[in-house]
Amino acid sequence: ALDRALRTDVDEGVCREAAAALAVRGLPGRELLCRGLTHRENRVRRAAAGALVEGPGPECLVALAAALGDEDPEVRLLTVTALGRLADPAAAGDLSRMLADPHAPVRRAAGRAVAGLGESALPWLQDAWRRGGAMVRALVLEGMAGIASPAVHSMLLEAARDPAVEVRRAALLALGDRAGERDVPQLAAALRDPAAAVRLAAARALGKRGEPAAVWLSLALADPDPDVCREAALALARFGSRGDLVPLRHRLRS
Repeated sequence: ALDRALRTDVDEGVCREAAAALAVRGLPGRELLCRGLTHRENRVRRAAAGALVEGPGPECLVALAAALGDEDPEVRLLTVTALGRLADPAAAGDLSRMLADPHAPVRRAAGRAVAGLGESALPWLQDAWRRGGAMVRALVLEGMAGIASPAVHSMLLEAARDPAVEVRRAALLALGDRAGERDVPQLAAALRDPAAAVRLAAARALGKRGEPAAVWLSLALADPDPDVCREAALALARFGSRGDLVPLRHRLRS
């Protein structure tokens, strides 16, 4: 009865309720939802994909991967999210290809899903980096942020000098989420970037490096962009010495 309601009811709310009820029926329910991913009606595919977000099983991997090619961006978004919840390394290749999806929410969801796979996704991310444009490369860097690998760290430092502003910014934000002090000079170099968004990302990354970055952040107080100044000031207020705060007092007076 639930499968029939999912497939035949014209009300999208009823479809969603039926799909949600199938999702808690275990394997038989999930198998019916996987069948629903290929239904001709958008509302059925959306309901099935949405229900699988709440509890996908390993038997759903093939059906979910196939649904990544759906014409409906909402179905693709829900499918990417479900694969992210499944967290199966076998989906890394399919998810990395979604970083180039024409729909921005799908791309962002794919980035989060790939990042959740950790180091197992690294070869696919590297392939997407080589093939993608600036938008894809920026998402790749976000996906790499949590992978504790020296090769990734070197790649992020190199990407901080990329011709594209969004790539440089993403690289610096990713570096900010990683521990270490040896890269402070490279991060500080980005404070001279012509793009304010990149300088702001550099200031945030340096702010997470603690006292070794204080001298560079004190110089950033003279930045022409008020957001960069504010970021540097907040970081210095957290960990700067009294001497480091002298430029901050001068800046506040001006």
